[in-house]
Amino acid sequence: MINAAIVGLGWWGKTLVESVQDKSDVIRFTAAHNRTRAKGEEFCRAKNLKLHNDISTILADPSIDAVVYAAKHNERTDQVVQTAKAGKHVFVEKPFALHLNAADAALAAAAKAGVVLAVGYQRRFHPSMVELKRRLQSGSLGTITQCAGDASAPVGLRLPKDSWRLDPSEVPAGGLTALGVHVVDNMIDLFGRIDEVYCMSRRRVAPHIDDGTTIVFGFASGMVGSLVMSTASAMNYRFAVYGTKAMAEISTPSLDLLRVVAVPEVMPHGQPAALPPEIIETRNFDPLRAELDAFGNAIRTKTAYPIPVADIRHGVEVFEAIVSASRSGQPVKLLPARNQ
Repeated sequence: MINAAIVGLGWWGKTLVESVQDKSDVIRFTAAHNRTRAKGEEFCRAKNLKLHNDISTILADPSIDAVVYAAKHNERTDQVVQTAKAGKHVFVEKPFALHLNAADAALAAAAKAGVVLAVGYQRRFHPSMVELKRRLQSGSLGTITQCAGDASAPVGLRLPKDSWRLDPSEVPAGGLTALGVHVVDNMIDLFGRIDEVYCMSRRRVAPHIDDGTTIVFGFASGMVGSLVMSTASAMNYRFAVYGTKAMAEISTPSLDLLRVVAVPEVMPHGQPAALPPEIIETRNFDPLRAELDAFGNAIRTKTAYPIPVADIRHGVEVFEAIVSASRSGQPVKLLPARNQ
């Protein structure tokens, strides 16, 4: 059993702990640190976690194999570097970094130390996304011309004004850090390198952050993509792929429904036949447990985490380009891929 510490006991850090505690036979949490100790004491008692006053005592504890970070975005690079130097495996919540130079420093530290490095893009592990990727690789959807995603949640309306998640330096481009990076990661996983982005982001009703953000992507393959995000509407998630043989769509916030519609034969007089969709439904799957189990298994088997380092780096590269495009109002082209 892998013993892990959680750093950051906000609502998401607690959710990560609850996804595996007393449920996983791979990984468990034994320790914790929170910026405000009093806010974590009751939770730690309930989950049987030792609450540390600072991260340094966690890094010095030989009984702790790995550290999971769910703290501020801007702190993650230093956390990865220090954790790797301590010889502990490290899992960080998304986004991995806000700047490419920071990502490169963190990736280099993890590689030098030989520790497992993981990032929290749990949607990759959902059966709907796994099946969509299988169909893409099999060619059953045909040649893909474009993809489209949308993600929304009322975070811009509901979070208290003193929340760090409303700090523009932590959350540029509206819903990008909270919502959009998941879709960007899915695009990279499914379709490869993105070589151009354009972003428009505005604030209409949310008091502190942009509430309407739209991104257009160009892929090295020649296909295009789009992403619409709202931080001032109901919770939603959708990811659609348009191919010459079929279109496929994952929907609902929990990704439970995958709908595939085949391209019909053209009937006489040029009218296409209306074909019934194929519906694949998955219920009660916990992608958070899946990603943490994958992290634990990578540590146990001394193998790489399923999300490649090149994808992690490219995700930050695309993130930085999106933020630049949102500020300039102009398309941003990404540099050609470098050798990893």
